[in-house]
Formats: sequence, structure tokens, C-alpha cells
Amino acid sequence: MSNNGINNINNATTLATGIYKVTTTANGCTSFDSINIVVNETPSASINITNNNACMLSFVQLKSMASAGASYNWALPNGIHSTATNININSITNADTGKYVLTAFVGNCIAKDSVVVSAKPIPQVQFLALTEVCSNVAAFTLSANETTGIAGNGGIFSGVGVSSNGVFNPANIGDGLATVRFTYTANNGCSAFKEQTILVNPAPIISLEDEKYIKAGTPTPLNAIITGNYNVLFWQDATNTLSDKNIANPIAKPFKETIYRITAATNKNCFTTDSITIKMALPLTIPNAFSPNGDSKNDKWIVEDKAKLIFIKANIFDRYGKLVKTFLGNKIEWDGMYNGKPLPIATYYYVLTITTENITENVGGWIQLLR
Repeated sequence: MSNNGINNINNATTLATGIYKVTTTANGCTSFDSINIVVNETPSASINITNNNACMLSFVQLKSMASAGASYNWALPNGIHSTATNININSITNADTGKYVLTAFVGNCIAKDSVVVSAKPIPQVQFLALTEVCSNVAAFTLSANETTGIAGNGGIFSGVGVSSNGVFNPANIGDGLATVRFTYTANNGCSAFKEQTILVNPAPIISLEDEKYIKAGTPTPLNAIITGNYNVLFWQDATNTLSDKNIANPIAKPFKETIYRITAATNKNCFTTDSITIKMALPLTIPNAFSPNGDSKNDKWIVEDKAKLIFIKANIFDRYGKLVKTFLGNKIEWDGMYNGKPLPIATYYYVLTITTENITENVGGWIQLLR
């Protein structure tokens, strides 16, 4: 100690910790005193932040990196104080953003650090509930959007039965629930999505030939094959020539060309409609000339029963009675060839054996082959 009774400890470190004694002598008398001085280590304080400036609702952690043995006090932007070592924000919102101050205490010694926590806005997605549909309705476009105006990719749809631009095709589902997701990604990298389910109810499937030829007034069955469940079935018959309008295979007996339309429906109001046209068979037309010269006009001699009610056997002869061609079936097509070679211009003769309804008749005539 100095003679004036004052002793300064400059730039004290923890090594200065200890008991300091003082001795005073006056008039031959001596007195003693002592003091215990503790020099604490100056604390350090720093903040390590994880996931700063992340998207809203993300996890953010502020971790204290202060000296060992220090006590902590956090001052949060919402006016709350905390003595926790770390601050965990499980789902950050606007209320969690702002300046965070960390104060570290060791004895009466303090240190501070601060950081500003920010977060990027996320899109707000609107995707309204979807109503149930039938499996046979045409593909349609779903509607969804972002509501805050934040710039982004416009949104992408995903799921079974839906394209990326939102075209939903119930036929790809057929029957049951489908989950559709709409995801919007903002230009800041943040995204949000919303899902909706849509119920697809199966519609009946009707298999029915398009047309049929008959002789006028001939009874003919309409054989509709219906796949799937239905509780309503009816035919539309303007001519009133059906044996029963509420079964799948009634007997029709029209006297003129008639369209019969069938509808099958379910209790979910899913319905399917198909139709068949009954046409009247025309008399067999037999041409008497053709010109197989490759100009695509009358290149073949054609005899056809479009109604497919008769069976034809055709024998074709030259002028000398030589058989040059034989055909069997409902349609005869001759190109004027014999053994792979074109026959010359001449008159040829045919004999048709026509069978219909167990009745057979022979019809003969001539054909002029032109070039």
C-alpha cells in the first residue's frame, strides 16, 4: 500500500482475487485491518440463431453462447423476459419477429448481445370444398387461388385424376374418394397448400350396337348390356313399337327407320344414355358395269347387303362359261382380276345364290367390265 493510504489495482484480473491487509502505525500504536477482494471474469454474451429469415410458421432457435456459469436474461420483442438458456420459436409468426437482447450475468458483471429476428410471409391458399360428381361427366377445371396477392408460380395441382393445371377427369377415378392438393409457391421460396377430397360416384356403362337393319315389321331384340348398378331403366320410343320400355332387351317391331334411346340411372342421379337406330333393309342392288382402271371410281363390282340379313354365293363366268371368281358372304367385291391378272374388257355373267330366312333363290345377270 502507498504511504497515503491509497492503493489502486489497475486492469484487474482474476489473479487479483485475494485478501488484502492494511497496517496503520501512529504514536507508537499499530492497528490492522483486511479485506477480501474477488475479481470475477468478465462474461461474454453472443447469440447463435438458427433459421433466421425463414418462412412464417417455421422453427427458429436463438441459442445463448455466453460464458459458463453465467445467468441469462432475454428481452423479447413482445415485452416478455425469459431466463432460459435458449429461445425456441416452434412456429414463428409476426408477433415473434423483432429485436432479441441477451444479457449475461456473472456476479455484478454483465455482457450483452442482440439480434433481429425476421420471417418471410407465406402464401394464403383458398381451395373451396368440392361437390361429388358422376364418373362419366366430362373433365372439368378446378378452382383455387392465393388470396394475399403475393407473387408466385400461380399454383400447381396434384393427385390422382388431376393435371398440374387443375383439369380433373372423374373417369380416371371411376368410383370412390380422390384427394386433390393445390400448392402455391411464392417467389420468396415460401409455399402453402390446401387439400380437398372429391367423391366420384360410378355411372352405369351401356353397350349397344349403333344400328341394325331389318325388314319392315320384323321383330328384332334390342340387346343392351348394362354394367354397374342402377335403379332406373327406361327406353324412349316415339313409335310405341317396343315390347317393354323398362327392360334391357325388349323386342322392337318398327315399320320405318326408328331411333330407340335407353337410359340407366343410379340413386346418386348418375345416368348413362345410348341409342340404336333400326333401319329398313333395302332391296339388293346389283350393278351391271364397273371399270377397274385405278381412278377410284367404280373400280369394283360390289353387291352388298348392308342389313346383313342374307347370305350370298356369287359365281362369275366369262362369255365361254369359264368360272373366273367365286365369293361367299354378305358383301361381294370383285376387282376384275383372275389369278392375279386383270381380265380384258368384256361382258361377264354372274349367278347369285341368295339365302334369307331359310329361303334360297338364284339370280342371274351380266356385268360389263370396262377399262
